[in-house]
Amino acid sequence: EVWAFWARTHHLRVDRQGALPGTTGDPVDIRAAVTVVHVTPEEQQRKLLEEFATVHPAFSSLDCFVTALRKDGAIVDLGGGLTGFIPLAELSWANLDSRVWHAEQIIDTGTQVRAMVTELPDPPALPQLSLRRLMPDPWPEFKSTHQVGSRVSAKVTKLLPTIAFVDLGNDVDGAVRISEVSHDFLDSIGDALTEGESVDAAVVSFDDSRRQVELSIKDLLPPPYAEYRNSHRVGETVLATVSGIGPAHLYVRLPGGASGAIHIGQVSYDKVDSLANLYKVGDEI
Repeated sequence: EVWAFWARTHHLRVDRQGALPGTTGDPVDIRAAVTVVHVTPEEQQRKLLEEFATVHPAFSSLDCFVTALRKDGAIVDLGGGLTGFIPLAELSWANLDSRVWHAEQIIDTGTQVRAMVTELPDPPALPQLSLRRLMPDPWPEFKSTHQVGSRVSAKVTKLLPTIAFVDLGNDVDGAVRISEVSHDFLDSIGDALTEGESVDAAVVSFDDSRRQVELSIKDLLPPPYAEYRNSHRVGETVLATVSGIGPAHLYVRLPGGASGAIHIGQVSYDKVDSLANLYKVGDEI
């Protein structure tokens, strides 16, 4: 019984137990030579990987289960005691800079997925897989169905001081620069937009290197000069903000994004030698 226990704990198999032939079953000393081969986890992983590669070589596909989610990707169970990894960039066609920063935004643990084997590195590195390589690329289709000037609807997903990233649906992402948000001057894009807000915008260009649609909200707004002229009359008192100072003119911004200019002769009844001595950029007058 002691021998049987030792054998089991050292991963040996005991076929049967019983008295030796010609004995009464009483304990007896027997000389035995036993060789125990120690296999490191890395060697065991390499053996599993070799067996896996014969059935699923690179660029083949298989079903697997998501077991854990990380910031940089998803861990999957490949079966047979082997674990694989799907990098975040290979989970979908979404733009990582603008919308996706964790695997949990794309997939859930316990989900069964079909993935393509992309790389079988030596242990301890995990086999690399991809979901998006089995999905149609939405970028060429979007470009073929939208022209410059096309109107699109989007959802704001992320705001930086001078740029808003938006989701156009079907894993296509866009960006709106601060200069394309409004005819008014903005210190920060957050002054006009909020995350989660839905907006309409016009296509300005396609950035193939970033797989990003450049958009303009401003292009869909009425021209500021025409709007201002229709809502104001000559002789009316208005509020303006100084935007620039020249030798003979004071340049101002008006509500709604329109621009104006005040000649040095219209500033005061007194003689003005320099406008810069009276005003600075940002003054309200």
